[in-house]
Amino acid sequence: MTKLSLTAATIAVAALALTLGAAVPASAATSTPTLSVTPTLTCLGSTTSSYSPGLTNQPRTVTVRSASTFAPCVGVPAGYTATASLNATRRLSCTDLLDLSSTGSSTLRWSKGGASVFSYTRTATRNELTTVVTFTGTITSGQFTGATVVETATALNTDLNACQTSAGLTTLGYTEQLVVTGLLS
Repeated sequence: MTKLSLTAATIAVAALALTLGAAVPASAATSTPTLSVTPTLTCLGSTTSSYSPGLTNQPRTVTVRSASTFAPCVGVPAGYTATASLNATRRLSCTDLLDLSSTGSSTLRWSKGGASVFSYTRTATRNELTTVVTFTGTITSGQFTGATVVETATALNTDLNACQTSAGLTTLGYTEQLVVTGLLS
């Protein structure tokens, strides 16, 4: 749209507003409208966690390996996907998966290069069918520092039935949604 037609459109909107009785500032006829967009990425994905030996209801030392993929991502900036992983040895039980609140940090690795470390508060809720774990926080270093992150991971409760067996829970899958807001300064 040319500046001339944009100004004509602005004048037409102002005239319509005056006709309808709305107050229009004098500068409206000469100003250029601006569009404000909050850069946000929304990514769907999945996480698979394995536990060796399997998790039971009794705490024991377990090796945890988790791999997360967040793709596709839609939003601004375009063209991103992300991954995250965890390899650790910890003392855990199945009840630790349902810990209602804790804090921590995670690293997102972006497909276009770079990484983001985000510090989070973790909450978990459980209903009849699913366990939902939510990680809410802020990117504290790396790419997109200062952006807000909400990661929601959902697992089927039927998978947790393995906690009752002697072998324990050896694998748990989650569906994921990752929302990162305020990516650009």
